[in-house]
Amino acid sequence: MNQHGLTEGFYRLTQKERLERVGQICDLTEEELNILSGRKPLAPEIAENLIENVVGYFPIPLGVATNFTIDGRDLLIPMAVEETSIIAAASATAKWVRNEGSINTYTKGNLIIGQVQFPFVKNVAHARKELHKNRDLLIALANTCLPGLVARGGGVRDIAIREIPRPDSDGTMLVLHLLCDPCDAMGANLINQVCEALKPRVESLTGEKVGLCILSNLVDGKLAAAEVVVRNVDPVIGKGIEEATLFAQADPYRAATHNKGVLNGIDPILIATGNDWRAIEAGAHAYAARKGQYQPLTHWKMEGSDLIGRIELPMAVGIVGGVTQVHPTARVALKMMKIERSEDLARICAAAGLIQNLGALKALATVGIVKGHMQLHAANLAIAAGAEIHEVARLEEPLRLWVSLTYLICRVLDTVEDAPWPLNSNLKNVQFESFLRFLKSSGTPADISSWTTAFPAGITTGERLLLADSQMIFADLHSLPSEVREAICETAERMQLGMNYFSEMKLHSLVEVNQYCYFVAGIVGELLTRLVALNYKDYKLNEEVFSGSLHFGLFLQKVNLLKDQATDEKEGRFLVPNRRLVWNSALRNAWHAFEYLKSIPKSARGYRVFCAWSFFLGLYSLPFIKEAEETHSLGKVPRELMWPLLKTIEDKVLENDALTVIFEEALAECQLSDDGLGRPQDSDSLQGGSDWFIEMANAPVAHSSLSHLRLI
Repeated sequence: MNQHGLTEGFYRLTQKERLERVGQICDLTEEELNILSGRKPLAPEIAENLIENVVGYFPIPLGVATNFTIDGRDLLIPMAVEETSIIAAASATAKWVRNEGSINTYTKGNLIIGQVQFPFVKNVAHARKELHKNRDLLIALANTCLPGLVARGGGVRDIAIREIPRPDSDGTMLVLHLLCDPCDAMGANLINQVCEALKPRVESLTGEKVGLCILSNLVDGKLAAAEVVVRNVDPVIGKGIEEATLFAQADPYRAATHNKGVLNGIDPILIATGNDWRAIEAGAHAYAARKGQYQPLTHWKMEGSDLIGRIELPMAVGIVGGVTQVHPTARVALKMMKIERSEDLARICAAAGLIQNLGALKALATVGIVKGHMQLHAANLAIAAGAEIHEVARLEEPLRLWVSLTYLICRVLDTVEDAPWPLNSNLKNVQFESFLRFLKSSGTPADISSWTTAFPAGITTGERLLLADSQMIFADLHSLPSEVREAICETAERMQLGMNYFSEMKLHSLVEVNQYCYFVAGIVGELLTRLVALNYKDYKLNEEVFSGSLHFGLFLQKVNLLKDQATDEKEGRFLVPNRRLVWNSALRNAWHAFEYLKSIPKSARGYRVFCAWSFFLGLYSLPFIKEAEETHSLGKVPRELMWPLLKTIEDKVLENDALTVIFEEALAECQLSDDGLGRPQDSDSLQGGSDWFIEMANAPVAHSSLSHLRLI
């Protein structure tokens, strides 16, 4: 099997399986695999020689970015990093480029810089003349300090002299630059030694006093560059990426974040290979500001249907000496990338930085404001009353965009509903009417601005930020394909009708609970199903599928009602008329919701993960919700249990039999004992009207299904 085959679905493998694949691809020995896995830890004597006052270790996860083809070579790139999504984004973007374009790299120059400073120069002309006249002597003296480097073909190649006005007076500083080829070393210690060694001679030649003798991390004579070409790019995406570059060129506040994203791809490689990432960062930022204003390190432009990106930055890295030489993991990391020269490493770093930047800009260009609000509002998605950011991230495009935008539309609708409107005022209804009008046709900026300013002062900061971007949200909505836009708008209209009906926020029976949950979450489960079917043509919709999607939404919303009951009732919302009855009905919904989950086609894996994570988090929450009644805790799955659960679910998401085992075990933990929560009564079972609901819900299921759902 070739490397592409060995890395396909790499993230779905267990850690042990990934390690085995890396060993196969990179031809690693058993000892090297033990080093990578941590089974062979860093020896204490190595740690003692690296830093002072050693007391222990601070492990950082080491992963591999897959799918990179750089200069025609397939590579696995080791990355030591603690930040979520960096490796996933790099791998996904590299795959896009590998399939649709290319990555090519090169270097410009190979000279690092040592500085000998004359802080107060009495006679600038004389000092410059003597230094120039003795150029060959100074180079020869410098190289006598570096016999090993000279023997390997390196050494000091030239000098340069710079005059710098003193910022505190009318005087002048003079700076002698020693330009050195460090071969495969970073060269920091070497050049520092040379600068110090030349100090007495240059003082003697010039008659001036030397100040600092130190290397510079702005190595603009040793640059690494990369170019990415992606062919047949959607012009909307391409223009969005191009516009993001222009924004960074115009605004240093944006450029700082832009470049942070570039370094997200570079720093983890430097750490994994034992290089000085702080030096590279300092040089990169200084290089970005070399023209007087801080600028982006990358530039993207559409040329016809091709997207072309370039990066150029200082990159003085080493593969011999220092930590790279003595740290066993660093040596393995270099072997994994088949590094033979420091130039190879510099070029890979430039490519990874450019790819990481492309991934970030593509996400902003395709999701944009939606993604930003996803991070602002980590509350439950209205879609399933429980789906969080990490769940939405599992959806494939364009479904991810459609779902995210649905979430934002629902959040705007919630803001209209929940705002503290004055009593006996018609303002709320007026705002609802305007909202529905904007759904049908995007309003003018003036109309939407007037609408947002009419909200009362008591809304939250998050809601205020959401409304500030509502013009873009409505514009994004009207840019969607017509069938997608119509489905979202129809759902929002039905949800608004239901919210208006239940504005009293006091429910009296199970039917009313079900009807309330239907309007808040059930119809959004139905909408999701419609959107998925638009994206996956093998998803055949029928009465059973739609009924299951409604059960799915009802289950998750009831979990929320049970979790939040105490808080809701303190704030005047009485949504759980009988706790035992609602609890048992949630378990009944869970059975049908699970059948819905199993019916999702395996081709829609991302949607399966999205639903499975929401569903099982809700199910696993119930025992903790029950416990919270006694302990007054949060009623959530603890983080240390949640992440292993999500990992297990994702690994098994295509295996219905395995999911069934997990479901039945979890369900057994959710059953109530006779603990006084309130026995179900006949009067609680099926109260509430039906005709109004049938008309308002406009559900895509028969009356018999609505009855089975206990909605009528």
